[in-house]
Amino acid sequence: MIKWMQTIGIPTDEAETSLSTCPGDIFFLQDDFIRKHWFPAELPPEQLEPTLAFAAEIRRDEKFRLLAWHLHRYCLFTPLSRFEGDRIPDLLPGLGVKSGMLFLLVALSLIPTYLARAEREGFPVRYGEAGAKRIGSVLCFYAQLFDGAFGIRPQSLAFQLHYLGTATWRIGRFDFQIRRTDGVFPVIFRRDGELLAFCPDGTPLTSDGDRAAKESVPARTAALREDGTRLTGIPIDLRTGLARNEPLTIDRQAGWELLAGPGEWTLYFHIPGGGGMTPERCRDSFREARDFFRQYAPDKDFRVIWSSSWIFNPVWREFLPGSNMAALIDRGNLFPTAAHTPNPGMFFVFGRHEGDPAEFPARNSVEKAVLRAYREHRLRACGFFLPTDRV
Repeated sequence: MIKWMQTIGIPTDEAETSLSTCPGDIFFLQDDFIRKHWFPAELPPEQLEPTLAFAAEIRRDEKFRLLAWHLHRYCLFTPLSRFEGDRIPDLLPGLGVKSGMLFLLVALSLIPTYLARAEREGFPVRYGEAGAKRIGSVLCFYAQLFDGAFGIRPQSLAFQLHYLGTATWRIGRFDFQIRRTDGVFPVIFRRDGELLAFCPDGTPLTSDGDRAAKESVPARTAALREDGTRLTGIPIDLRTGLARNEPLTIDRQAGWELLAGPGEWTLYFHIPGGGGMTPERCRDSFREARDFFRQYAPDKDFRVIWSSSWIFNPVWREFLPGSNMAALIDRGNLFPTAAHTPNPGMFFVFGRHEGDPAEFPARNSVEKAVLRAYREHRLRACGFFLPTDRV
């Protein structure tokens, strides 16, 4: 069995224990369990009965029953830093396009751990339950790859592990976690409602003012210097998220309050897929998370909510006017940030890095906008922040 798993590309960490501990009745292959968690995971009603029938097939097949248990344990006990979901093939020999349903059942198996964690750490159980919504949001990627087939890709399992192994909670539309600022986050000041942000010291910049990629040679490097009460640095255009060309000096004694700087606590949010990102849902999510974390962690005096994503590319104002994404961008302030992939947003819209993006089918306005930005070399990631008293 282990040799077979290795042959098809399944990581075999602790596989011997998986095989020796596999129960006769695996809990997440049972009808009652699947029905209980189906709708909280925002899965389509018409796929419930076919999935129940598939689970029955897995229960009767010794090889795939053992594989299901091993994948469950692999997700449960493998640290996110060592999780190799990308190694697992989308299509397993013997299952074909039904493989996606097996990975989906494994994702459902993690939901009880979210609830247990919420209870253990003193979070509302509904925040643990909300982590299940992420499962339904990644169905589109499997369908795009396999002509509408139902299921999820194995690499999507890594996203679910954040609710298990990192300080991340789903509150309303977004995922949130408290974290300190790093070397990418700007230094932000406020005076009489006016916001001013500087690039942190040592920021590598491109010629147009974006943050330069690690592997590239920057056109310039931002410096941030203090001389008594005076501070000089490279300011940021908060509408475009680009560094300005000329340095700026401010006098801290002229009423400029430090809102967020190096090492400060902040409330970070991540945007799970799934659509429905209306201004009202965004506002409610921000406010609920702000109020909850202030109560839950009163020692973390955060005054900024922020994120970094392809979603905050200001080009969406032009390509998707009136959209929820454009409304969210206009709600906050932008700053240069690092892109983690060559074409930011391509994977999260199309669910894959493989292939030539120019040949990807574009079936909706977002897909068309991303491909247009790709053709015009305007794909980028951008940082976004909001003072907590402006949400």
